This record gives sequence, C-alpha cells and structure tokens, in this order.
Amino acid sequence: MEKASAKGPAKKEPGKRSLEPLLQVRSILKAKKPEFLRQDVYKRKSLQRKWRKPKGMHSKLRQKHAGHPSMVTKGWKSPRAVRGLSPEGLQNVLVHTVEELQHVDKATQIVTIGKVGLKNRLAIVQKAVQLSIKISNIKDPAGYLKIAEDTLRQQRAEKQTKQKEKEQQKKELEKKAAEKKKEETEGIEKAISEEERKELEKQERDKVLTKRE
Repeated sequence: MEKASAKGPAKKEPGKRSLEPLLQVRSILKAKKPEFLRQDVYKRKSLQRKWRKPKGMHSKLRQKHAGHPSMVTKGWKSPRAVRGLSPEGLQNVLVHTVEELQHVDKATQIVTIGKVGLKNRLAIVQKAVQLSIKISNIKDPAGYLKIAEDTLRQQRAEKQTKQKEKEQQKKELEKKAAEKKKEETEGIEKAISEEERKELEKQERDKVLTKRE
C-alpha cells in the first residue's frame, strides 16, 4: 500500500498506465497470428521461410484464394506501448561485458546476453545474479552457473592434458633428433677413421715398395 502524506493520499504519476492489459492483448494476438511465408516456400527448398509480397498477375496468394497461406494485413501488430518489450513488460538490453550491467535498471530493463565466450558469459551471469537482474535468454541462472562451471572446469582439464601431451611429444621429437644427430656424427667419425686407416695402409705399402726399389 502507498503511504498517505500530510497533504492527502498519495497519487499515481499522471500518464502512467499499467502494461498488463496491453501485454495480455499482445499475447492473444501472437497466439492467433499466422506465420506469413512467401509464395511457393513449400515447393522449393532454396526459398527462405520469410515473407515476400506476391506480385504475379495470376498469383492465387495475392488474390487470396481459399487453401493458400495468409497475406500480411493490418491488425496483427502489438500495441505500440508494449512493442519490443519482454513478456514481463521490461525493455530488452543487449549485453556483451560485465561492465555494461552497471548501466542496467533492473526495475524497467531485462538483460539479453549476446554472443560471447563461455568464460565471459559465466562472469556476466554471476554479476547479474549478484545485482538481481533478470536474464531473458537464461531461464535458470543458478542451474546454468553450475553446468557452466563444470563445463569450464572440464575444458581446462582437457586443455592441460593436451598441453602435457604436446610437451611430451616435443620432448620425444627432441630426443629422436638428438639420437639421429649422434648416429650421424658417429657415422661421420667412423667414415673418417676408415679413410685414415686406408691412408695409413697406403703409406705403409708405398714405404715397402720404395725399400724394394
């Protein structure tokens, strides 16, 4: 109840109407509103499910023949005062960072979290719950927080495991490279020693031949 002042009972702000009746009207209209689709959308897979005005001279949709989809006509719009508002009658605000939540009025606005990463989304939901701000695209913030934290923890564990495997593979490659280099060095040394042995044998033979002469 509103408190009465010394001047008399408190009055409502002039020009401010309750949006509940208009929201009810909007929900009724939306329940009855058909899906307006372009002509031949059911026949051709390449056509998108959106509205395009038929312009053909013999178009049965344009001529509003029975058995064809509905044409767009006046009277299906929502009331102007509640157009674009959430089912609760709050204004939708798109948010991408935690800092943007500081400018949200929880009495008249509701938050819609944009396309962000899991870590950023988790931080936004935590801050929104802390500030008692409603989120339109997350029905159960508490349940979502639990699932998101478990998912984030699992992702971090998988990342650490992959990092360890990568480091282990790197060590193995380095070890193989070192072994290969060692083998090549040993082969070169062996080849050099073989050449030296042949050279010494040749020198000994030359000495023997020189003495005979």
